[in-house]
Amino acid sequence: MSDTAIIASATTANTPVSENPGRSADFYLASEVIVAMRQEIVAAAGNEVFFRGRFAGDKVGEVEALARGNQAMTPALSRQVKAGEVVIHNHPSGNLTPSDADLRVASLFGAEGIAFFITDNQVTKVYAVVEALVVEEVKPLALDLVEEYFGHKGALSRTLPSFEFRAEQADLARAAVQAFNQSNFLLAEAGTGVGKSLAYLIPAALWAIRHNQRVVISTNTINLQEQLLHKDLPLLIEHLGLPVKATLIKGRANYLCKRRAKELKLEIESGTESRDAELDALLAWAQSTSDGSRADFPSLPSAAAWEMISSDADACQFSRCLDFGSCFFYRARREAAKAQLLGVNHHLLMADLQFPPDSGVLPCYEALVMDEVHHLEEAATGYL
Repeated sequence: MSDTAIIASATTANTPVSENPGRSADFYLASEVIVAMRQEIVAAAGNEVFFRGRFAGDKVGEVEALARGNQAMTPALSRQVKAGEVVIHNHPSGNLTPSDADLRVASLFGAEGIAFFITDNQVTKVYAVVEALVVEEVKPLALDLVEEYFGHKGALSRTLPSFEFRAEQADLARAAVQAFNQSNFLLAEAGTGVGKSLAYLIPAALWAIRHNQRVVISTNTINLQEQLLHKDLPLLIEHLGLPVKATLIKGRANYLCKRRAKELKLEIESGTESRDAELDALLAWAQSTSDGSRADFPSLPSAAAWEMISSDADACQFSRCLDFGSCFFYRARREAAKAQLLGVNHHLLMADLQFPPDSGVLPCYEALVMDEVHHLEEAATGYL
């Protein structure tokens, strides 16, 4: 969502329609809030006012006016509103039916856990386009878990014969637990051999399981992602008994397109495309690969050869494709939608940030861990 959204109300006529949606304002708003909103709307000469509301129990107990407009639109300073709060604006016409612009903006707010209400100038009725988010109580992770897993006689010591207690690793894990508990930021540096991957993976997995939330783990390279997925995460799931669902998500171009591979095979057989050993190897692999990822090919294919069979958004036929049901790219996206731990690289993370929250390349997530963060600047500048 951009820093400033424009909300246009349904005010094509100034006479209210006979069927007007909404409930009595006191169902959603505390009495003092109703009075404060009326005063702000009067001070704005009956034009639209953009309010930020905070809940006290099941009603809005506090509001502040953030912006004012004319009877047609109000600039909505969306970055100032947080999840669990509410956006309220008035329709001077008295007609609370949301306009198309209202619905578009409401969907963006809703994706961020923000409610969206419309009221009239007298604040007698309220129409909840997006109802208030029910915020679950945060159940913090106990710091004792660090000793349970990373201590001298902890789960890692019992599971890994080569495990050695490292105070730096335990300290990093403890800091990660505190960051998750407090929904806070943590910047940490750890030298080679500290075991930082497990120090953040175990707290991330425990948090994801307890709260049924998705945590994204972003690294600089797909190679490190593969290590996390095939070495570290199996340790958590198979040996430490943490029932966390994890998957690796890559950019579209990392996946084989079955349709394009079949078309290339036909072109080679008909003589319209020249044959070479690399293409033969790729097409043979395309018949047997289980995940269709470029990393699954025995050797790194040349960029030119891979481009001929890789998934491409411009060439995609989507649901019209005969291979859509077994498409490697969309199967990976479906797996990502079910995952609690989601591995990505920095470039994919930065690409996701270019889109609105409800239409990015990644599914919505609640927490983020970035490894190899010293490479983040390079990845980010590519999207400026």
